[in-house]
Amino acid sequence: MWAPGQGGSSTPVRPWDQAFCQYIADATGRRVSAGPVEATAVGNAMIQLKALVAFPDEGAQRELLRRSFRIQCYEPKETKVWDRMYAKYREIVKR
Repeated sequence: MWAPGQGGSSTPVRPWDQAFCQYIADATGRRVSAGPVEATAVGNAMIQLKALVAFPDEGAQRELLRRSFRIQCYEPKETKVWDRMYAKYREIVKR
């Protein structure tokens, strides 16, 4: 899962951004990759470069992004807590 704008190479990752990304990883049970705060502009540029056929494939684009920006990854840790809370939510909604 990709969480754009959660801190990148030039911006220190703020504690609440770290917590937000970790919560997403825990709640979904999936790895979250957080990229640069300039993710919208970078994405726009990548789409334009794709239109100009500047890359042979999407893998080349991903590799350029990996080399250009610090990508912080968050692995799921507290999934059981989130699973219990989701089950509780489902029980409440069922009523």
